[in-house]
Amino acid sequence: MSLTKASMIAGVAAFLVFIPVTAQAAATAAPPSNCRDEGVACFYTKKDFKGQICTWEFADPDTFKGDIDCDWMRNGTAPKSIYNNGTSADGSTGIAYYRKTNYGGGRIGCTKNKSGGNVSMGVPRSVQWVWNKCG
Repeated sequence: MSLTKASMIAGVAAFLVFIPVTAQAAATAAPPSNCRDEGVACFYTKKDFKGQICTWEFADPDTFKGDIDCDWMRNGTAPKSIYNNGTSADGSTGIAYYRKTNYGGGRIGCTKNKSGGNVSMGVPRSVQWVWNKCG
């Protein structure tokens, strides 16, 4: 019976060691090769961080004619994937994107710093770094 208890303890210990390693690997996943500049959020025309790219380092109240001229968004193409390579140096925890200019019309999504993935949404008309409001 002590062999069974020892096997169970070893199994539980292995399981507990495995969980933190997995969580850490997901949190530190490398950004796509074309989104390596720290502090930017990258929006792509295709899934899996492919296609044309537009990047934002600062909040932009109008993605069509603001600080960044993202012509494919202006022409009505919605992003299919987003990677946020933002840092928390300024305290922000993510980037939010909105249905209308000037951060209006309701938020259509938010991506936490150092994360990303495929999305299905409309064309964001404004983007803004947020603090503890993502997720």
